[in-house]
Amino acid sequence: MKRLLIDAIFIFIFIYLGTHLKPDDTKLAEQNVDEKIENFEDIIAQKKEVKPQVSPGTLNEIHENKASQIAKGTSEFIVDMIDTSVQIISEIYKGITK
Repeated sequence: MKRLLIDAIFIFIFIYLGTHLKPDDTKLAEQNVDEKIENFEDIIAQKKEVKPQVSPGTLNEIHENKASQIAKGTSEFIVDMIDTSVQIISEIYKGITK
């Protein structure tokens, strides 16, 4: 029991000394960080204009090959076929319900 009490007292002493001896170092570190932040903000505040080193991109012209023309034609045909069949079915339904 004595050993546990002595260990607890030593731990308390180490914690107490550690917390009271370090604040000067942490204050200096905080001041250094604050100074670095202020220096960085001063550098940023100079408002230097940065020009892009590359020219803006342009889109290339699209050249359709035979396969893309066939796919486009087939797609348009299918869309037209579905649209026409839906219209026919709706007309038949309207005729039956009247």
